[in-house]
Amino acid sequence: MTNVTCPPYMCRNDLSFCQVWNLTLGMLGTEDRPALGAKAAESHGLLQFVGSFLTSHLSRLETLGGDKRRKAKYLVEATNAALNLDLVFQSGKRKISRGESQNAFNHFTKFLSFYSKAGGPITPKCHFMLHLIQRTVYKGNPKMYTTYRDESFNGLIAKIARSCHRRTWMNAIHWKCRELHCKNHKKVIKDLLKKET
Repeated sequence: MTNVTCPPYMCRNDLSFCQVWNLTLGMLGTEDRPALGAKAAESHGLLQFVGSFLTSHLSRLETLGGDKRRKAKYLVEATNAALNLDLVFQSGKRKISRGESQNAFNHFTKFLSFYSKAGGPITPKCHFMLHLIQRTVYKGNPKMYTTYRDESFNGLIAKIARSCHRRTWMNAIHWKCRELHCKNHKKVIKDLLKKET
């Protein structure tokens, strides 16, 4: 575990935005497969840290050569889009309007676009985030409710995918998910009928 803090000359107003606590090398993945393994609250702090760090070093990033400069610009844009998305969810309101939901969707797709251009991997979590944003209109701000139920569904899909043969992979996943859905639907109907009698 370590505490990473920007030097004071980098931080504009508030040092709390530039501090990351309990960051371990294991949370950053490997050299050939870099990936952040963090919870949402940890990611929130890291996002602010990265935003502050990139903004304060913008002039240095401009001096990089060719491809590195281009990737750095994409990372800055991706970070700005992610910070704007974060502002939508940090509003503190439980109910999110269609306009705010669309705004969040636009910020996230902008993030994905710049992040992938910078060489960042698009993972299944990115796809999951799109669905999370879609649901904000009728479920509200995801910061106000638990998302663990959806997380367990990702694990279930991963188990199903591992059990399928590569030749029939896509069809088998759809078939097994449909079977699981039908089984759960029958159980819900059966429980409802029990309650009525």
